[in-house]
Amino acid sequence: MVQQSLSPPLFAINSLTSNAGDTVSLPRAAVTAIVGSNNAGKSRLLRDIELVLRDSQAQPVTLAQIGATTPVAEPAAELEEWLDANAVRSTGQNGVPQWSPTTGDSKLTMRDFKVYLDQTPYSYRRFPFLGTASSFFLHLTSAGALATHAAGSAPVGPTRRGGMNPLGHLYRDGDLEAELDTLSRSTFGEGLMLDRANAEFRLRVGDVGVPVPLLNHPTREYADAVLALPTLDEQGDGMRSFVGLALLVMARPPGVLLIDEPEAFLHPGQARALGRWLGGAARGRELQVIIATHDRDFLLGLLEADAPVNVVRITRHGDKNRLAQLPPEEIQQVWADPVLRYSNVLQGLFHRQVVVCESDGDCRFFGAALDEVALASDRRAIADDVLFVPGGGKQRVAAIANALGRLRVRSRAIVDFDVFRNRDQLRAIVESVAGSWSTDMANDYVTMVRPIQQGSIWERVKNQGLVAVPPGEPNAAAQRLLAALAAVGVYVVPVGEMEGFDRSQSLHGAAWVSTAIEGGIHKSEHVARFVEPLLES
Repeated sequence: MVQQSLSPPLFAINSLTSNAGDTVSLPRAAVTAIVGSNNAGKSRLLRDIELVLRDSQAQPVTLAQIGATTPVAEPAAELEEWLDANAVRSTGQNGVPQWSPTTGDSKLTMRDFKVYLDQTPYSYRRFPFLGTASSFFLHLTSAGALATHAAGSAPVGPTRRGGMNPLGHLYRDGDLEAELDTLSRSTFGEGLMLDRANAEFRLRVGDVGVPVPLLNHPTREYADAVLALPTLDEQGDGMRSFVGLALLVMARPPGVLLIDEPEAFLHPGQARALGRWLGGAARGRELQVIIATHDRDFLLGLLEADAPVNVVRITRHGDKNRLAQLPPEEIQQVWADPVLRYSNVLQGLFHRQVVVCESDGDCRFFGAALDEVALASDRRAIADDVLFVPGGGKQRVAAIANALGRLRVRSRAIVDFDVFRNRDQLRAIVESVAGSWSTDMANDYVTMVRPIQQGSIWERVKNQGLVAVPPGEPNAAAQRLLAALAAVGVYVVPVGEMEGFDRSQSLHGAAWVSTAIEGGIHKSEHVARFVEPLLES
């Protein structure tokens, strides 16, 4: 535990340790995206973080420890100044001041607040405990609850030093309203404004075609025009949750935000826009944002922001949760590769298994073949959790598998027979899927390749595969090598290349795939035997 002085009072989560013992670090002023397949524990992880901070007797499901920076409650004058600026002040019984967080209903006096902060160093064992004061430093929300931050009308009067609810900040800050309006226009094509002209202060959608009067000289014409605009409450779930999150982030929220699937109600383009904006907002407003997401477009938006992004993948094995991390610097390395950037490799973070192929055509054909095998053997649920990703050539297969492997995404590879032309490339692919390049593999490789090189028959081997390898010991070595590679998750097309499964047509690539699937080639026994191992655990 690290303690931080109250200028301002700082709370931050530095690390998470899972119940399986994995520890990942969490940067400040950045977004951490918690990803994983269904039922892996993404939402539960967020709830556990909030729970252990609030309840000292809590029994978290996914976590064993949280490393955190916690605030110190001295001096009292600085604490009161911070509360006045970041919370809502009111007067309680006997005229004693009390404060509420901008995102909750709890009320604490200065004395109560100091009690929680003073006891944190002594109660901190595995988890930092802040009790009721935790809601001043951390807030947990979800897509369904986000709309409440911008819904209805609310009192907008400030406290003595400016602490107020989100709509109150918007009421007193035209720059915030302009930022929200710009964000709404770029995402939804609709303007957004706060109705200050009528009795209820609420957000409305659209534009007023009437001159805006001076604040101290309102006009009926303007008030009526504003009143005619539809309210935000009348809009769809997507827009209301998007605006609610934006307003929450803009209006001095607690320094740590936990958000469960904020993109749930958004179309792909809107989810991407939200991620792009949120990444920049977290950095610019120095917020630590931890998000559970199951959306590739939202993740793409985060990566497009000019801000660091931390990705943590959670997996579940029985009652144990494993955590793996791809920190910002490694994310940037992956993102810098155009092939990876414009592929669907990120979607692999939400699947149990990724099969990296050389091209889109390979993905289509072998994906269709796997579906047929799964249907015939009642293993459709397994096939649904397998994602085929094109590598843009065998030279990038290892890079993709390595990136996914660091996040504990199980990766396998399907490559053409001419992968044997380059031993180092083949070895890199083997190691990228967590395999080991064994001595037997190395020996069989030499035995197989030597006569091919001597006879200059690589082109024939590329087109025909195993049958073109010279008979005798070279062919036997090739068969052993194919089996050894398959055992570690590297599947070499035995007929040379995908098109080798049907040479009755002279087509190649995408055109061959379309014709082959129409003709049922993907259902053939030869193809089924090749892809069926992908359904095995």
